[in-house]
Amino acid sequence: MSAQTNPTTKTTMTRLSGKTALVTGASRGLGRASALALARMGAQVLVHYSSGAKEAEAVVDEIRKVGGRGDAVAADLSMPDGAHKLAKQVSAVVGDRLDILIANAGISKAAAIEETTVEDFDRLFAINVRAPFFLVQELLPIMGKDSSIVLVSHSRTSPERCVPGRYRNPRRKKTAAMSAEV
Repeated sequence: MSAQTNPTTKTTMTRLSGKTALVTGASRGLGRASALALARMGAQVLVHYSSGAKEAEAVVDEIRKVGGRGDAVAADLSMPDGAHKLAKQVSAVVGDRLDILIANAGISKAAAIEETTVEDFDRLFAINVRAPFFLVQELLPIMGKDSSIVLVSHSRTSPERCVPGRYRNPRRKKTAAMSAEV
């Protein structure tokens, strides 16, 4: 039976004791919260960041303050070799066993579709699709049959971007009229 304590005391629980976890994009937001939760449950947590070294180190410090084990690992997942470089760092820290991968790193661009450039799209695709795919591919050899992979999807739509009728379908009125007849 696992030892648990009141979550408000933020002391380490042991349900994930002996487990290793990587959380990408863990320097802030949902990734940060996931890393802290895993650490509170006893996992050794690798806190990935791309450019927020100070924030990632703060997450690691918070993990260690509650008696957990944490390390910060940096990799630019927009680069073609980003997932490979991150996987090498993970292996260097945890050895031949990773139990939990939370692929949380992601970006969005608050722009209308007609304002999105090829460069914007390539960066979005690289971080949100290519990096998680190849990170899983790279880490599979050190993940056991009972390991967990969580792929987090990021989506942000602002109301001003969703203006009804903005993109008009010329057949829309005809389709609506035909539907009304049926």
